Amino acid sequence: MIGWEGLLGMRILDETINGDRYSDILRQIVLPVMQSAEHEQCLFQQDGAPPHYAIAVREILDDHLQNRWVGRRGPIEWPARSPDLTACDYWLWGYLKEKVYVWKPQDVDMLKLVIEEEIRAIPLNMYHNTINDFPKHCQLCLDANGKQFEAIK
Repeated sequence: MIGWEGLLGMRILDETINGDRYSDILRQIVLPVMQSAEHEQCLFQQDGAPPHYAIAVREILDDHLQNRWVGRRGPIEWPARSPDLTACDYWLWGYLKEKVYVWKPQDVDMLKLVIEEEIRAIPLNMYHNTINDFPKHCQLCLDANGKQFEAIK
């Protein structure tokens, strides 16, 4: 989870994610951050992935974040078949991929370690730039009528 302050929470998963596991992540990582005084005005954004759409997940978000979350059937609807509008999708994963593969990790444990090191080394201004670019990405999506578009570099 990222925000203006940089990395707000992270978990590398060894198992396939489903609604129950995602609910646990919400309770353990997302809600403590989102319910803190410094984040009470922030929105939590997720995409339309099936685990994010589980009834239990939507109930947790509705109960704890009321009108402060973006997602399928959320108070702020996630556009169907939307291009990658979450900062993790349009920026973080590509950035990390470039950084991590330079290390040529030889096994899963090393891969996890390198991911953790690289994500913690991201300069704060990169998070700021990504968050500041979000409205531009939304406008590009609108201009493309919700179809794929070229992201801002």
